[in-house]
Order: sequence, then C-alpha cells, then structure tokens
Amino acid sequence: MSVEPLRGLGIWIWDWNACEGGDLTKILARCTEWGVSWVALKCGEKTPNTQVTPARIAALRAGGVECALWWYSHPSSVDAEISYLTDFVIRCGAQHLIMDAEEPWEREATDWSKGHDWRREAASYAQRLRAAVGPDIYLADAPWARPKSHGGTFPYAEFGAVMNARHPQFYWELAEVAGEPFTHFVATADLQWAERAPGEIICPIGSCVDAQGATHCPPSELAAFDDRYSARQARSIWSWQHLNSAERALLEQRQRARLTADTSNAPVYMAPEPTDRDTLG
Repeated sequence: MSVEPLRGLGIWIWDWNACEGGDLTKILARCTEWGVSWVALKCGEKTPNTQVTPARIAALRAGGVECALWWYSHPSSVDAEISYLTDFVIRCGAQHLIMDAEEPWEREATDWSKGHDWRREAASYAQRLRAAVGPDIYLADAPWARPKSHGGTFPYAEFGAVMNARHPQFYWELAEVAGEPFTHFVATADLQWAERAPGEIICPIGSCVDAQGATHCPPSELAAFDDRYSARQARSIWSWQHLNSAERALLEQRQRARLTADTSNAPVYMAPEPTDRDTLG
C-alpha cells in the first residue's frame, strides 16, 4: 500500500459544525493541543453529505492533520456507497476510508437471508469497494468491539479480507450500563480480536459516552484507554462533539506531558568551549 496508514491519536467527527463551531483554524489548534494527528469525518450514509470538500481535506493536511472519511454502511445501499466513496477519492483526494459497519450488517443481513446468500453479498461488496477505490487507498472498517458477542452473523471475515486495518468500537460506557467494568470490557475485546485474526492490525476506537452521548465515563478510563493502546499503529476517540470539559482538559494535559517528556529526554546542546581563534576573532 503506497498511502501512509493512519498513525497516532485520531478523533471522530459526526457533525463538522458542532466541533469548534466548524472553525478550521480552531480545529487545527485543538488537534495540536491534544496531540491529534488525524480526524475521521463523516461523509455519508445511504447518500453522501456535504461535509467533505477538496478544500477541507487539503487544508487539514496542510495543517498536519490527515482527514479520513467514514460512512455508516447499510447492506441495502452498497451501490450508492461505492459510487460516492469513489467520487471522494477521485474528486476530493481522500486517501483513508473507514466503514462504520455495525447493526445494519446484522439486522438487515438477517432480513436479507430469505433468498440471499448474505455472506457472499458482504464479500462481494467488500471486493467491489476495494476494486473501485484502488489498491493504494487505506481501507478499514469499524465493526463491533467483540467478535464473539454477536452470534456469528456479522461478516468480520468477509470485510477483513480487503481491509488494511480494523478499528473496532470499544464502547465500554455502554457496557457499563449492564454492570461490566472498563477493565473487563477491553481485556475481553483484546482477547477476542487476538484469537479471531492474530495477524490483523487492530486500532481501537474508545467511546467515552453511552449511546445517547449523555453519560460519560470517568476521565481516568479515557486515560487508561489512551495508555493501553498508545503503542498501536493508531487509536481514536468517539467523538469530538461529545467531548466534555474534563475530557478536553485531560487530552491537553496528556499532550503537554508528552511534549515535556520528549524535551527532557532529548540531548541537550552544549556550546563548545571557545578556542583562542574564537576569542580573538
């Protein structure tokens, strides 16, 4: 793959205008403050939206932030998805695409089962998508967090066959509603992904909020997520518009600490002692 993979910390954007008022300068400044190297901007669902433009992608890149595009996929709209994603690659210069494939690929695929080989259709969609965008585009999916938790109906293998990486959604705050603590959730997810496909590149998405975006986990859990996956090729947070003041402060604090550590560990430049030539000019 010729396109550089997504690396470091990313943040997902659902609604551009809900993030710093849609002000590009402020968004880039926050990315610097938080140590964010890429954002994932929603580009559509069954149809494309208007958030993605060539100028916006170029401006983010010029500011040192890569702009990945994500879309919410439905089995019933695969032709439209392939069409608009190809357009974003050709017209807008998109290089990183992440498919948010979750509940519709269980429910709708099950509904399809009458008269359809849904696994074959999932594989066909994945292969057609890869062929349409080309071999050099970074293509990933954002599936359910734990492969064993969904009854075997989700097409993990069919999608994984064409993906450069997987970005599973670690929505532990949602799980905690049912009494499952953060530590158990992430440990189980890590184990299941390691067992399912040991060679795959897994780049977790940490969701600090529940399904309604209302109840937040303690900031310590966001810090623990960041520490746990900091050595991965990439990790990311859902989502920019859902970050509360404590989480924003935590990201800024951790980036300052990283920069301080980098500075303290760097070799200190010492000017050489002056020689007679230096002294006399």
